[in-house]
Amino acid sequence: MFIKVCGVTRAEHVEWAAELGYDAVGFMCVRNSPRYVPVEQLADLARVARNRIRTMAVGMTFTEVEQALDLVDAVQLYEYDPRPAHLAVASAEAPTRADAHPNVEYWFYDISHGTGSFTAPPDWMHEARIPVVLAGGLHPENVAEVVRNYHPAGLDVSSGVEKERGVKDRHLMEAFIRRARQAQTTPSSEA
Repeated sequence: MFIKVCGVTRAEHVEWAAELGYDAVGFMCVRNSPRYVPVEQLADLARVARNRIRTMAVGMTFTEVEQALDLVDAVQLYEYDPRPAHLAVASAEAPTRADAHPNVEYWFYDISHGTGSFTAPPDWMHEARIPVVLAGGLHPENVAEVVRNYHPAGLDVSSGVEKERGVKDRHLMEAFIRRARQAQTTPSSEA
């Protein structure tokens, strides 16, 4: 299962994610986000991550991430664009056959619909042809149940591992990934 911590703003967040076994870190390129990192800061963070953990530039449109293309391993966009070689699409909708482009690696679905509160994932999640990564409303207290009950292809956490907006907490990051990985290997009947 793919697990990403998004909204990373500091070098120690990148280091913690790599040490704790996260698969990727996400850097917000959306200017009005409280977790926004300018391209110069993103470049510094990407250097810390190099050869340790996968990096993703996150934006609403290609224009927001364009300057970061050569700095990261993949791009996460809220609207499809064929230009990035490695793309994750984020959407509030189910992927369709038209969305199954060869450069789309993951489909990020915000189950909270921007509220930050967990709601049950949609039924189409397991029928999608693209691996579905659940985001929104996830935190250490609910992640094991989400993994056991819904078996997502991946998880994306941001505010659920923060001590304050935009500042990650190592203990919360550790609890989140530990509980997610344990739930992945524990059959539902044993939980």
